[in-house]
Amino acid sequence: MKPPKLAVSKREAARLLGIDRGATLAALVRAGRLRLVPWGKTTRIPLTDVHRLVETGFTISGAPPRARRERGRARVGDPAAVRAIDIDSL
Repeated sequence: MKPPKLAVSKREAARLLGIDRGATLAALVRAGRLRLVPWGKTTRIPLTDVHRLVETGFTISGAPPRARRERGRARVGDPAAVRAIDIDSL
């Protein structure tokens, strides 16, 4: 019988959380939301930290939300205003 896991690799933690290992997981570690503990010659993330984030949810403070793009044509200013620009004054 195998003992229960106490810690997981970064790859396993990212998979369990459903996030990107390169950017999001690294940001959670930098923000202190996940701890890295020494584990032999490498580092691991305690499984209790992963479960805590799953239960409470998480956002990375300071990260701007993604801009939503409206479907269809991109909105530009008034076409009459664009035509009225005096090119010689630039």
